[in-house]
Amino acid sequence: MHQVIIYGNPAFNKPGYWDPVTALIDWCEENYIQNRFIAEYWNTISNVGYFLLFLATLKKLKTDDFHHFNYSIAIMILAIGSGLYHATLSYEAQLLDECPMILIGVTMMFDALSLFKVRFFYPGNFVTKISPLLITLAICIANEKLRSKVFFQTLFGIIIFSSFFIIGLANRKSNRSNRNISRALFIAVFGFVLWIVDSQFCEQIIQIRRNSKLLGVLLQGHMWWHLLTALSGYYLLLERKQRINAKID
Repeated sequence: MHQVIIYGNPAFNKPGYWDPVTALIDWCEENYIQNRFIAEYWNTISNVGYFLLFLATLKKLKTDDFHHFNYSIAIMILAIGSGLYHATLSYEAQLLDECPMILIGVTMMFDALSLFKVRFFYPGNFVTKISPLLITLAICIANEKLRSKVFFQTLFGIIIFSSFFIIGLANRKSNRSNRNISRALFIAVFGFVLWIVDSQFCEQIIQIRRNSKLLGVLLQGHMWWHLLTALSGYYLLLERKQRINAKID
């Protein structure tokens, strides 16, 4: 039996439709306060950011760009999975949230490494097309077996920030602007800091929220994590478009 990580004081929660909680993490938002059918209201509706990002990827989708196709599918599943996870706090929905995050990260890593024109990572290579899917599947299976917050969050962080570094390095080598990648990185780091503060100072933040309706919304740190990472993803999309256009020119 794996322990559920609960941020904050369970006494603040209300009973709801999807009880009991089976997810491994119950985030720092009082459950069923706004709606008895939605466990974490603000964490759920903030996934609109991922839906908008998905629509942006569709607008720029090219049928022969398999990496972009992976991004689009993963973001769509993430938007649905994350919404279900925070609405129900069920373990199955948590996996629908975490696995597409890994696919996005692994695809981003392969995309970044392809900038150095190594044959194995060339986007048109069949191995490169299938490898992100197989690696994601392996990590998701390991994640399900271990059921460790530390394993998932550490691995995801390493994959994402390594990819940022590799893309920045490749842009510098090719004399391309790092403006969009820098914006994406800054926004992602800022969102990550809000996530950490929300987790580590949860009980104090909840007390402030309960004394002010406005602060009750503005101090939803995990909500901001969703919105800011979606914005970060949009700047990554712009950076990728800029890079592809530079190749065409």
